[in-house]
Amino acid sequence: MQLILARFVLSFILCLVFTPQTILAADTPLLMKGKQTLYQRVLARPGSLLYTKSTHSSDTQKALAFSIHYVYERKTISATNWIKLGSDSKGSTHGWGLESDFFAWNHGLTVSFHDPAAHDRVLLLRNKHSLKDLISQDSTALYSSYYQDAIAGKINRQSPVVSVQPNHTIDINKNFYLMPILGHEDVFMGAEKATMLEVAFVPGVITAAKQPAQKPAAPKPGHTQTLSTTVSPATGKFRAGIAFVIDSTTSMGPYIGRTRQAVRKVYESLNYANIKGGIDFAAVAYRDSMLAVEGLGYLTKVYADFKPGKSAMEYYTEVEKITPSPVSTRDFIEDSYAGVLEAINSLNWDGITARYIVLLTDAGARKEGDPLSSTKLNAKKLQQLARAKNINIIMLHLLTPEGEKNHAEAQKQYKQLSTYPGIGDFYYGVETGDLEAYGRAIDTLAEQITAQVNQISISTNINETNTTEQPATPSPTISPTTTVAAETLEEASRLASFQDKLQKLGNAIKMQYLLDTGADKVPSLVKSWVVDRDFNDPSVPTLDVRVLLTRDQLSDLYDVMEQVLTTFQDGLLSPENFLKQIKTLAAKMSRDPAAIKLTGQPSAQSIGEQLDDMGFMREYIDDLPYQSEIMKVSLQDWESWPAKQQLELVNRLEEKISWYKSLHNNAGVWYTPGGGTVNGNSVYPVNINMLP
Repeated sequence: MQLILARFVLSFILCLVFTPQTILAADTPLLMKGKQTLYQRVLARPGSLLYTKSTHSSDTQKALAFSIHYVYERKTISATNWIKLGSDSKGSTHGWGLESDFFAWNHGLTVSFHDPAAHDRVLLLRNKHSLKDLISQDSTALYSSYYQDAIAGKINRQSPVVSVQPNHTIDINKNFYLMPILGHEDVFMGAEKATMLEVAFVPGVITAAKQPAQKPAAPKPGHTQTLSTTVSPATGKFRAGIAFVIDSTTSMGPYIGRTRQAVRKVYESLNYANIKGGIDFAAVAYRDSMLAVEGLGYLTKVYADFKPGKSAMEYYTEVEKITPSPVSTRDFIEDSYAGVLEAINSLNWDGITARYIVLLTDAGARKEGDPLSSTKLNAKKLQQLARAKNINIIMLHLLTPEGEKNHAEAQKQYKQLSTYPGIGDFYYGVETGDLEAYGRAIDTLAEQITAQVNQISISTNINETNTTEQPATPSPTISPTTTVAAETLEEASRLASFQDKLQKLGNAIKMQYLLDTGADKVPSLVKSWVVDRDFNDPSVPTLDVRVLLTRDQLSDLYDVMEQVLTTFQDGLLSPENFLKQIKTLAAKMSRDPAAIKLTGQPSAQSIGEQLDDMGFMREYIDDLPYQSEIMKVSLQDWESWPAKQQLELVNRLEEKISWYKSLHNNAGVWYTPGGGTVNGNSVYPVNINMLP
């Protein structure tokens, strides 16, 4: 059976979502076997029920698939095993369930697939022994036999293979799915250490749960909400949105005008091909920190937001207001990340299927450690925020002679910022900043995206009916391989490579769009075993490890971690206690994120309450298949490090704190089980590398 998770959103969440008849009790959950502080937790299978009593009564309600429950009591009645369930570890219980309807999940770890373009698709095997035998035999022929049958759809009941990873990228931020890790065992694949994982998944083809546009709940104190709606899934009308993020410092004047010309050409092409509303445009301008130079006027400013049905004249009028700064910045490093973050968080991306940010600048970006950086983010963190909202960043960098000293560093930054998994970076450098060469690059970009919209609109029959009089000649089909005349062979080659990447990106977006419009089916649960390395090249990882967090838990992590870091930097925490605090946070977030508040204030009085001092830290670490960076750092390591290395660790923690805040405020990436507004119980699978 082909596993297609890309069109599957599991309805699940912490049990607070479904406690209409909460029973308050003073008891605590059952401890895990051999543990003194860790409680038993379970996940609900799809279709499981909650009963008000430990009998098959008619008073029931459905438990959301993969929702998390604490176990308070176990009993057997007439050979049937029952478990009493609660939404937290503080005595709030909400009913009973059949033990067979739930399965143990003793930490918060889940996995997601890497892009299969970089490795063989992951095989999912029936049991641990089958996977272990396949690894230990190290038989290329046997593996190849299993793999070829799996990708050809020839899996039978006698095969040890249950399913195989889909042949396309599954963007977990857009099509939320959960593959919780239920068990694990370390193995070696050749000389490479690998981990076998038991995971649960739901096979089949089902559409992402539709959630209406909604207004998020007010953020917790200390967090600034910057979005008013969540992302809507595909609704039958394919739309592309291009947000130009424009450096509006003095040197950029001519390029702003050339950008307007390209947009006008796109509008004309769409009107001629009878695809009204196929592409929307937005524009954000940025300059630099107001502290850098007086008289800049602003750091960032939204000039044009996305608006369905907006006419070309409306957009031209809005963008005409973008003018170069009256004063020059002092060098060729500016706060371009601020402009990108403004576009991610402030523009209305609802209903837009193919999302692009095109960054236009002749300067490098301020780094996360720069005092004048408003975001405190680096290129990788900013790129992750964009990908979390399914936004693809394209970079047009003007390599003017004036900024030559910064070109290499800026190129490195912008390649990282514009990377798309499985395709590469979307960085295009315009040699010498030549205005005509810039025009050819932006024309290539505009024509490629126009062609994509045209093709998808035609293939899915979703063109709007044009009631105006049509031209006598047939509407043209815009070829995706249309080329813009280049000045030199070298430029033609670079433009062709740029266009090829754009076409691959368009194909990926098209496939995802078509997958998102399938028919719903009822899911069923399957357990299987996978290995986190590629069989052909064990040095290549095939899975990402994530921790499922609610929005409130992320907010708590932000608050506590910021307090710990501030207290340490103020000299009120010793290095030993600082490491204890951070490692305690990391352990709790991996094992039981709901326990984060137990950390308390990072004061000298609270240090004695840390897991490490209580002797329970090992409980939190044992049996975890993966650990975050900080868990591997000892006090001896810290003391042996030079000051530069210590500062680098602190800087990485600061970057993560900034990322937590940006993620919290980015309401569009949070999934609310069962629909409804974005609230504290909405969830997001955070990559374990982003934990402390």
